[in-house]
Amino acid sequence: MKLTKETLKRIIKEELQATLREGSWSDDSPWNDQLGGKIGNPYGGDKVSLVRSLNNAIYSLDQGYDQEEIDAGKETLARVKEEMSPEDFEIARKLADLFVHYSEYATRADVEQTKSEMAALCAKLGITLDDII
Repeated sequence: MKLTKETLKRIIKEELQATLREGSWSDDSPWNDQLGGKIGNPYGGDKVSLVRSLNNAIYSLDQGYDQEEIDAGKETLARVKEEMSPEDFEIARKLADLFVHYSEYATRADVEQTKSEMAALCAKLGITLDDII
């Protein structure tokens, strides 16, 4: 089985997020010290990691190169939908759509407007735009 670089990065990121959510990784880990304290929980909380997972899933569904990546995106989408309240999921879904637009399609003319829309949605979720970009 051949994995693309993007798929491998996504898998590693999702596994790290799952590990952080489970609490299996602690801030006093020797690896954390060697990495300058950057592991810990780099996303600022569970909601941030769910939004990031949703962003990655929507990106995979939009830009997926193979069926495996698309299926993984669908699974992640379903998992995040289960873990978030319906209201938060709708906001996070809009945020993820904007994130894909910002990452792939935004022109210089609409980057600032897209970022301001994303920041407003982040505020509704109680996170910051810096947490997800």
